[in-house]
Amino acid sequence: MPSRLAPSRRAVLWLLVGLGLLASAGPLSGTAGAHATLVSSTPGNDEVVAEAPQQVVLTFDDGVSVDDGGVTVLDPRGNDVADGSPTTSDDGLEVRQRITAEAKGTYTVSYRALSDDGHVIDGSYVFHVGNRTGSATASTGSQLDPLRVLNAFGRWVALSGALLVGGVLAMACFVDRHRPDDTDDADIDGGTGDGATDDGATDDADSAWTGGLSSARFLLLPGAASVLFGVGLSLLASAADLAGGSLADGPGNVGRFVTASWSGSVAGLRVLVALVLVLAVAGSTLLRKVPWLAVVCVLAALVLPSAGGHAWTASPAWLAVTSDALHVLAAAAWVGGLGVLVLTWDGSRGRAAAFSRMAVVAAPLTIATGLLNTWLQERSLSGLTDTTHGRLVLAKLVGALAMVALGWVHRRQLADAARWTARTVASYRVEAVIGLAVVAVTAVLVGTPPGREARPDAEPVQVVRQAGDTTVRMQVSPAVAGPNDVHLYYLARDGSLAPVDAAELEISTTGVSPRSVPITPITASHGIANGVQLTPGTWSFRLTIVTGGVPAQTTFEVPIS
Repeated sequence: MPSRLAPSRRAVLWLLVGLGLLASAGPLSGTAGAHATLVSSTPGNDEVVAEAPQQVVLTFDDGVSVDDGGVTVLDPRGNDVADGSPTTSDDGLEVRQRITAEAKGTYTVSYRALSDDGHVIDGSYVFHVGNRTGSATASTGSQLDPLRVLNAFGRWVALSGALLVGGVLAMACFVDRHRPDDTDDADIDGGTGDGATDDGATDDADSAWTGGLSSARFLLLPGAASVLFGVGLSLLASAADLAGGSLADGPGNVGRFVTASWSGSVAGLRVLVALVLVLAVAGSTLLRKVPWLAVVCVLAALVLPSAGGHAWTASPAWLAVTSDALHVLAAAAWVGGLGVLVLTWDGSRGRAAAFSRMAVVAAPLTIATGLLNTWLQERSLSGLTDTTHGRLVLAKLVGALAMVALGWVHRRQLADAARWTARTVASYRVEAVIGLAVVAVTAVLVGTPPGREARPDAEPVQVVRQAGDTTVRMQVSPAVAGPNDVHLYYLARDGSLAPVDAAELEISTTGVSPRSVPITPITASHGIANGVQLTPGTWSFRLTIVTGGVPAQTTFEVPIS
């Protein structure tokens, strides 16, 4: 088989198709928003009004879409007094919900909406009519609820499958079609062919790589099925999350989710592309006769997520979408190609050397575009180091550098035939496992608000008080107006961790009656209250703990800016 052959006209056409997908994504993203946040409400949080309002108004910093039942308003007795469906105005920045409120006391408003980046947001707050009473319990989601875990799992399966089919395409185009006849004497630093460019050689190359696709059908089909399953599961979980129900509510809400935002439409298109990809590779005859259909679907499966997620909501959008798409394409050649190499391992130095030459280009491109994406998404050092998204990016970078280090070891093995043994595949498998872990981190990243959307920097407030024989260390983060996380650590007098049987927390401030805040135990010595809504001022945190059946109390005063 001739090596170092010029690209065929059809290969150039497919490259143009891929670039066309990138180009089409950019212009469509000119007015994107981001992970929306509630910035104000009427009545306001903890506000006391003389008469019951006829509606509540929620104002977000970016456009949202709200499903039927997306806003609930519980009266002091826990009855939902929302009347009809919520409406939006001002391009989704404002959500209005009519209510039929009569009773005096504390009302709890909870909301669930779809932000422009395709993620479901939720939260709650309280207001008071006439006087303050105890608020009813409002149920809101969390990052660890089952639907969001299923969503992340679906993203991981879909991305893993897309990288695998992309790796099959990359190996067929850039590795197997250029392999020399003598695979044991390949030079990893250069070509061994004569650079033939005649039409006959080009046709042979075309036949070689299309044949390579057909012979790799045993990988293409499960990869395509993984894309379809993963994207479908993620879509169902997102639709069910928007509806505020279980996964069983997903099918009935898919239409609403797909039509509610551009990101939802992209998710629906991804399902269609995945379905066509499965059909295109399911039969060997169709794959041989119409290989371009599979190629276009593989490119679309890789590129489309960039047109409907965090990249689409960054600025400048055209740069973020293009960089993210190139990042995924390069990762398909590197990580996906590595997976194909391991799954089809034949012990050939020549094939591994050809993959290494491709990886020498794909790996730096993956890392370079990843660094550009990091800057576009985090925008500051604190966004990188002080946010969940930023820390996940750092973990992803560590994994990528570990893969680079193993790749360098592999190139040394390829350069010295004495180092190429039957056990060499083990280190390639380790690199592939690290690649899967990096993909898993990426799947979580997609559902995490980027660092550029973090609130202004603020130092967490930490206070230590004594409750009976137990020392309690409380940390409120970020200690600014809005949702805060409250961590409680219980210590013995010698400083060691001390378990408690139960804990209750009440918070209040000037003009606000005490209200209970649920504490989720992480361990017997550590509890957390997530998303506690606080307004500016000094808040009082009254904690009651029970140890060995004996209750003890203490109070913390925390300033909120």
